[in-house]
Amino acid sequence: MAEALGIAGSVAGLVQLSIAVYQSITKFCREAKDASSSVSQVATQMRNLAGVLQNLSLLSASLELEGDNSSTSFQATYIDACLTTLCKVESRLQEAQDDFNSGKKSRIIVRSLKWPFSADETKSLLAELGEHRNNLELALSADTARRLRECLSDTNSLKNSINTLQVKINRKVEIDTRIQLTNKRRQIVNFFLKVNPEPNFKTSQGLRMAETGKWLTERDIAFRSWMDVPGSKLWLSGIPGAGKTILAGIGYFFCDYKVPESQKTVNVLSALAIQRAKQATSAFKLLEAYYERLSPEHGLARNPEADELVKLVGKILSLYEQVFLVVDGLDECGEHVVEVVQSLKSLTAQPQTSIALFSRKEDEIHDELAGEYEHIEIAAHTEDLELYVLAEMEKRKSLKNLGLKHPEFHKHIRQTLIEGSNGMFRWVACQLDHLSDLPNNTMRRKALKELPPTLFETYDRILDRVLQCPESVQNVTRKALHWVGLGYYHLDVPTLCEAISVPDDVDQMHEDDQVEDHEITRRCSSLIRLSHDGKRFEYAHFTVKEYLQSLVMESKHGFFRFEQDKAVQSLLITSLRFLTFPIFDQKPTPSPTEIKKMERKNESHPFYSFAGTYVFEISTHPEGVLENEKVMKYARELFHPRKSNTFLSWVLNFVWKFNKSEEKEHSAFTNAIGIVLDRQLSTLHIAAMLALPSLCEIPVNSFLIGSVLLKEITSMDDYDLDDNYRDVYDAGEQEENVLTILLNAGADTSLQWHDTSILRLALGDSFHNQKRPWILPLLSPTTVVEDDALERFKTMLGGGILQTECGATEIANTILAKHSKLNLSRQWLRLQSIVRTCAMDQKVDMNEDSEMFAVSTISDEVFPAVVRIAAEQNLVEEMMA
Repeated sequence: MAEALGIAGSVAGLVQLSIAVYQSITKFCREAKDASSSVSQVATQMRNLAGVLQNLSLLSASLELEGDNSSTSFQATYIDACLTTLCKVESRLQEAQDDFNSGKKSRIIVRSLKWPFSADETKSLLAELGEHRNNLELALSADTARRLRECLSDTNSLKNSINTLQVKINRKVEIDTRIQLTNKRRQIVNFFLKVNPEPNFKTSQGLRMAETGKWLTERDIAFRSWMDVPGSKLWLSGIPGAGKTILAGIGYFFCDYKVPESQKTVNVLSALAIQRAKQATSAFKLLEAYYERLSPEHGLARNPEADELVKLVGKILSLYEQVFLVVDGLDECGEHVVEVVQSLKSLTAQPQTSIALFSRKEDEIHDELAGEYEHIEIAAHTEDLELYVLAEMEKRKSLKNLGLKHPEFHKHIRQTLIEGSNGMFRWVACQLDHLSDLPNNTMRRKALKELPPTLFETYDRILDRVLQCPESVQNVTRKALHWVGLGYYHLDVPTLCEAISVPDDVDQMHEDDQVEDHEITRRCSSLIRLSHDGKRFEYAHFTVKEYLQSLVMESKHGFFRFEQDKAVQSLLITSLRFLTFPIFDQKPTPSPTEIKKMERKNESHPFYSFAGTYVFEISTHPEGVLENEKVMKYARELFHPRKSNTFLSWVLNFVWKFNKSEEKEHSAFTNAIGIVLDRQLSTLHIAAMLALPSLCEIPVNSFLIGSVLLKEITSMDDYDLDDNYRDVYDAGEQEENVLTILLNAGADTSLQWHDTSILRLALGDSFHNQKRPWILPLLSPTTVVEDDALERFKTMLGGGILQTECGATEIANTILAKHSKLNLSRQWLRLQSIVRTCAMDQKVDMNEDSEMFAVSTISDEVFPAVVRIAAEQNLVEEMMA
């Protein structure tokens, strides 16, 4: 059963096709002098069918506008059957029309004497058309009078369809709710589900047109075998724009070039594990057990690993009688593609698992799958393209009425696009966008003769039009294309509009500078589209990003070349400049009215809030960005020691944004304004917290540096990119550099935060998944070591972490390093003793010259543990020596 949106598009296409076929029949009647009465009957039936389709189109469109997403009560097979009949009639009539257009008198005479259908075929055709009309009228009346549905459900075919649909709905609800998500289970789901495939699934559903793809799902033998035979393996490949992702809309995961996390093997497998685990208690228990191993109650948590997930998913799949796994976009996994494919192949070891993989036909994927997987080449079929073109023309105002006013030209457009598409829906969509933008049919006829043969040449044509505009328009378009390409930053439409409107040459912005969203869609044309939720722009297709990245700087279109680092850099410069605009040069006040002022500012300037967050995440940007001269120029202006009003406003807005709540609005504001207006808060504090070494090299007193050090360390656990905060592990080297600068300047390491020592705060999760932990500069005998830090070391170094985590080993080696010229404190010696004991227990050799069992290196508190370990490992004699 198609959704309302799919029905609206499909029926609109059928309306146009039925009108075109009706016009062809009436033209045949006029030009074939002796056409029989049966031909007139066919024309009448076709006209009546077109009328019913028109009414159904209006109804389905109104349901869409009303937000009624309930399924309409006619079988999708009615549309399919109607389309098949219309295409059959059009094809046979086209042969007749070709004869009429040939100019050969003899052929015209022959054709005029014979209707292209036999008497029996005509009779059958009339019956078909009548049946289509009756079926659609029944569905139409049912949907316009819902009270009749119960009565109409007695119709066998309709009843069966509704019953089938209800079973599917009940099944989906049952699956979705089978595992009640308690807080603990929700925590487990959130831990594994880093990339939710549901938005991509909905996008594919929305883009799919009902009744397309039947050539695959109903008529392809290999696909039917995959559906019927457990353990089947299928690889579906195709050229860009052929509709692979839309066909994969029935599946479970989408590797997406816009979402880097979706390209990682661990996240692909985790999503598959979650989906299967949520459908059975026994399956979820397996997932929960793995989670407990990753997050021990007394020990350091670690991330899931691909090989472990392959085994876990395999165990989960074995609990089901038959499982279908579908993964789309393997070619979008970049450097991870081979690892992803190999991991997915491993899942087919379970005999009940059928897997279908969608991708382009690229060599590295071909090498992995060829011979082992049944291969289907994806290309848009003519019937699908016919329906698609008709529906898309119906959507576009300038092309909508061509079928009535200029039917021959309407037909010419359809045929030309279908013939030139080479099976690419994407190419057809771009040409329709271009044709609809042209002001008259003369220009459209000319354009049809000059259609670019490839997608990239089609994109060239779009940029050619932009290059004919003033330089200011070119700059705005370039910014839009580049910043839309930074998809994971999610600039919504109002934010993007204001961002690209910021002037490059002056530090102020006028209301008249604002670029409207329709201008963005007009200039970028087919290169972008609105996201499924309508909140932001995104590249219309994977090939758009490939195209922009492929442009050569010295070429005609090189100005629009997309480079990730440069796009990040330009957005960062614009954000820094915008935050320091004079309009925001107002010192915050402790008055409650400040809340309303901030809210009005964010509402009037949506880019302000985004820019503030974007700058707060500055340390997560690519390495070279922070070395850019312009970036540092504007960063130094914002972080000037004078602590400007624009700086205070920025920090307050950020702190307030991520701490406010309706229940505690006043207390949250009091806390935020207290932090910002505290005299001890300096720009150096924020620079350290954001891990910006070049902004921390400012001579200040040691107490301030100590408090700055405290601020940097306490910020480590406060920011997580998944919650729009920064991920400190991406900035490890910068954190280490900042720490070194502060310690070399004499930072006081004895300061505490809520009775917690600096070293204890710094530990956090520092041992985990880091080749070089950022806290190494702090692991020095000159650092104050309190008891809380020692207890934390005992906990974190347990559980075999020295055997599995290189970061933990690096920390341990740093602590055990010789410091012969220093008088080591008792606390530091205790720390070294703890590290040695843990290393002994885990049978790990440390890079240490001294004897492991030297009595002078063993503290009283760990001596019993050392004796136990020595006995267990037969090292008593060595210890006694």
